[in-house]
Amino acid sequence: MPPKSIGQSFGVMENTIAITRTMEVTGTKRLRRPRVRFLTPEQLAPFKEQIWEINAALVEWSKEEFEQDFDAAGRYAVFFSAGEVVGICTVMEQEFQIDGRRVFTIGLGRAVVQPQYRNQFLVQRALIFRWMRRFAMRPWQP
Repeated sequence: MPPKSIGQSFGVMENTIAITRTMEVTGTKRLRRPRVRFLTPEQLAPFKEQIWEINAALVEWSKEEFEQDFDAAGRYAVFFSAGEVVGICTVMEQEFQIDGRRVFTIGLGRAVVQPQYRNQFLVQRALIFRWMRRFAMRPWQP
């Protein structure tokens, strides 16, 4: 008898059920994927203490180093879950010309994400989202 769907032929349904049951037995809670917002330092100021708490718990550096790094970056990818900051990544954007062609680059700097939200490719998704949005705003620009 042929499988009813592609998912059933590869065992996806069974694996999904097993993962869900394991989570129920162990009491772990499935976390929603955090939302990303790109903010300037001025927009980020109200969240500065939340960000410092995350950094202080996960990274060994002083408050002064944090303040310098915080003020130096031009834009941030901030990850929110249920209204709370769960991670941050500095984003550097540059536009310049090479051989008469306009080139746009996006660089990622320091990133800190709470352990329970890791392995969800948050930073990579933020980079792709930013590039796609930039492209959608200027589709005919080389």
